[in-house]
Amino acid sequence: MKFARYLAAVAILGSVASPAFAYLDGATASIVLQAIIGFFAAWGLYSRRAIGWVKGLFGIKQPELEIDESVEAEPDTKAE
Repeated sequence: MKFARYLAAVAILGSVASPAFAYLDGATASIVLQAIIGFFAAWGLYSRRAIGWVKGLFGIKQPELEIDESVEAEPDTKAE
């Protein structure tokens, strides 16, 4: 019985609206924008890994890059 009274008191006090004195400055928008950009960056990386995992299940391989080792790097002449 005491629990029901306590629960009713919490419900009544929780439903009373009180004014919120909130302040949003310019940094708040910056934080929100950074969170949105971070979400899409993480989603992009995760989706690439997930697609690669699914392709791996079906045996689809990425084409390997061909490296031409006959080309030599030019010597650095500015070090003199």
